[in-house]
Amino acid sequence: MLAGVGAYFYLAESLFDHQTGDANIGVGLLMFGLLALTVTAWAFVDGYRSQNLLLALLPWVAVAFAVGVALPVAVAATDDLDGEALVEEILGTVPFMIVLVVVPAALAAAVGKAAGASRSAGQRSRT
Repeated sequence: MLAGVGAYFYLAESLFDHQTGDANIGVGLLMFGLLALTVTAWAFVDGYRSQNLLLALLPWVAVAFAVGVALPVAVAATDDLDGEALVEEILGTVPFMIVLVVVPAALAAAVGKAAGASRSAGQRSRT
């Protein structure tokens, strides 16, 4: 996770337009898309392998919370945010990350669980 946050800041800095000072919204959208795609693929595998769907989702809730805290802390380290502003950023980012991470994870894990259940049912019927 920390490597992903580091890669985000490295790519955002390298793709940021320093001449105009404008934010590059495309970089942010690309990073959110990559995060959602990674979560979807990995959660599908988690659901496919898991006996319990809730246990497959718990790590994704933890990841969403951790990323929701790590991003504002990383921004605060570079933008000199005071404590109150940092807490405000965390309180705004954590729910967003929960939606961005947990919703695709829940859907993908449910599909993976169904695929895994149908596969194992097919194997049991053959024996």
